[in-house]
Amino acid sequence: MPVIVIAIVAIEVRACIPRLQAYACSTYEISRSEAPDQRHVAVLKERTCALGPLGGTSQSIFMQSKDSTVSGSEIFTTDLAEPILSWTDASHFLITISEVAWIGTSLHRVDGVAIDYRLSDRMSDDQIAQRSAARDQKRMVDYLKNPSPPPQGSFGGYVLAKKFEKETLEKFKAWARANIPGAYR
Repeated sequence: MPVIVIAIVAIEVRACIPRLQAYACSTYEISRSEAPDQRHVAVLKERTCALGPLGGTSQSIFMQSKDSTVSGSEIFTTDLAEPILSWTDASHFLITISEVAWIGTSLHRVDGVAIDYRLSDRMSDDQIAQRSAARDQKRMVDYLKNPSPPPQGSFGGYVLAKKFEKETLEKFKAWARANIPGAYR
């Protein structure tokens, strides 16, 4: 009997999440980049959801054809860093990534347009390590100046944050090696 109750509750929760997202999420356009021949436009949108631990912010790029009334195909999704959009010509679109982040969707071709990815100049191993060290130093200074009671002010929280940062970097580099020629070899 308890298993049936748990299953029913799980089904109800899954049914409610889309409805909650519809009310608790907002999407707005950040930027757009039109192809040189004006046949396609890439639109960068940000989606913010205020759903507590289920919420968050993500950026998605949609490729829209000027000939279509459809809102476009989602070609790229990330959570932290706003990508830079540019066209190399009418059939080649370039997405430049300038922060270590979770990457969701990352297509390489849609509607006759080739999609390439590149890392900005600030994404070398040395520069990532320098930014990480600067964040660590700031965290420690803040912790020593204003120690707050656990769990927020605990050293264990710092260790968990570092572990999460390391896992995110490893996943990002794996994505970059698979999608960007010569990245992190």
